[in-house]
Amino acid sequence: MVFDKVQNICFKSEAEILKALGHPMRLKILYALLSGDCNVKNMQECVEIPQANISQHLIVLKNIGAIKGVREGNQIHYKITNPFVQNLMKLLSMEVDSKKTNKNISGGKNGCFS
Repeated sequence: MVFDKVQNICFKSEAEILKALGHPMRLKILYALLSGDCNVKNMQECVEIPQANISQHLIVLKNIGAIKGVREGNQIHYKITNPFVQNLMKLLSMEVDSKKTNKNISGGKNGCFS
């Protein structure tokens, strides 16, 4: 029976991930990262919030293991590295894309994160 299986599942790490994803700006960052890696400067131009705020959101996403930063010269490029988060964002992206009109949902200029 299903209830027997549920008793043996913790869901603690999944709950922590979902809690961290509960902020619209973090979802925008991850939505944009679905199309590839990006640095903080490009993110700032797209979402139009201060770099310090973006950095705070990136720290939260790194702490749950959703993203990883790779240094390239003097810049750090971020990408989604957690398969669970990747799959969640793909599902969310399908939902958002189905509702999208001419408005750019990603929060910034077209193609900014690509």
